[in-house]
Amino acid sequence: MQLILPKGKVKVFFYFHFSFAACSFPEVIKNVGMNILINQQSRDIPDQCSLEHLLTQVLGIPVAGLAVAVHETVIPSTDWPAYILQPADKVMLIRATQGG
Repeated sequence: MQLILPKGKVKVFFYFHFSFAACSFPEVIKNVGMNILINQQSRDIPDQCSLEHLLTQVLGIPVAGLAVAVHETVIPSTDWPAYILQPADKVMLIRATQGG
């Protein structure tokens, strides 16, 4: 592409197309993550994210009194560290409350 400037000078611009490959830019590919639903809201999270990591690091919520279900199956809190989320998982967070 050429652009002619007022004094007759020519300035040349080049368009470069870059393709990102995993071997060239692993930090770009590594941070892409995946998408899940949390209480019916779309959320991007890192790949290989456990339920425990989701709750404590990604969402930063207190886990006391919290129940978690994935695809309508309750996951015991003892399994949270080992339970790895998958793309398009549907996670439901339920907090116990007091009241009358």
